[in-house]
Amino acid sequence: VYSPKGIPDYRETAFAQKRREILEIGSIAVLPIISSPQALGTLTIIHAKDQDNIGRHDIQIAGTIANQIAIGLRHFALQERAARMMHTDLITNLHNRQYFMELLEKEFNAAREGGFPLGIVMIDIDHYSLIREKYGPQFGRDVLSMMGDRLRECLLTRQAELGRLDTDVFCALCKIYDRDGLWEIAECIRSTIEERPFVSDPIVMKLTVSVGVCHLDDLNSYSSR
Repeated sequence: VYSPKGIPDYRETAFAQKRREILEIGSIAVLPIISSPQALGTLTIIHAKDQDNIGRHDIQIAGTIANQIAIGLRHFALQERAARMMHTDLITNLHNRQYFMELLEKEFNAAREGGFPLGIVMIDIDHYSLIREKYGPQFGRDVLSMMGDRLRECLLTRQAELGRLDTDVFCALCKIYDRDGLWEIAECIRSTIEERPFVSDPIVMKLTVSVGVCHLDDLNSYSSR
């Protein structure tokens, strides 16, 4: 988009025209930043009223800059995606075991040194291996995927990290001060899983989970004995 100075631009609103006048803006050129097939943003060139109109050479240079920005953003997105895949369980989209255990160790050490609140909720799908054996691996994967969704739903408003530690074992790392609050989270998880059936056409099934909790205070009490 190119808008030279001194020529009314019908594309501008009255507010934009007034702003252009107050800021003493002359010519404007707006170039897209594109990483095919997606537009990532725009690069805007502005010349003041006392400057010459933006020329073709200026636009060519800006186009080169826009292309370099697009390449950089594309590389950054690829690196971010690769890092996310390294840390993520592909079935549930929760943290994978390796990353979650690293996170757990880091948070545990920080909590003990700084006196921060910390609790753990362990979740185990009851009879998962029998269910998978009876209904097939596809239903088993669907159950795990839906389990990840429901755990995220339960902890949406909480300060918590979720991970899949084993085939049917999940863990929630919660920054919470007391055991009662931790048990509330555990009960929310239990009821959310058990009250709504898991649906993977044509199978509709209600599942149960075993849930356990551990608060940092419990570990401190144990270690001081």
